[in-house]
Amino acid sequence: RRVHGLANVRLLVIQRMAKPEEVFVVEDENGKIIRERQKDTASMALYKVLRDTIVFLTHLDPEETENMLKVKLSLQMNGREWSWQNLNSLCWAIGSISGTFTVEQEKRF
Repeated sequence: RRVHGLANVRLLVIQRMAKPEEVFVVEDENGKIIRERQKDTASMALYKVLRDTIVFLTHLDPEETENMLKVKLSLQMNGREWSWQNLNSLCWAIGSISGTFTVEQEKRF
């Protein structure tokens, strides 16, 4: 079941995916290991909107999302679209849809 017209939106979200919340594992003054969250409300708001959008688009057409992510990954690997920002955005996009694919689909990554 292919939903036409959303490929450009899907591509834009993948290319512009914002950085998710950072969590640091640190030791407090008592020697206890704790999680420390770095808050940036503007970045987090953008990430949440983009994450919800890519999750929705993935549910509409999981095969198209999978294919687009694989193409973007191959363009990173062959150097045609290589940059740290492109790689980070791609990784954040892939991480944001964790759990939306079936186990079999996720294994193909």
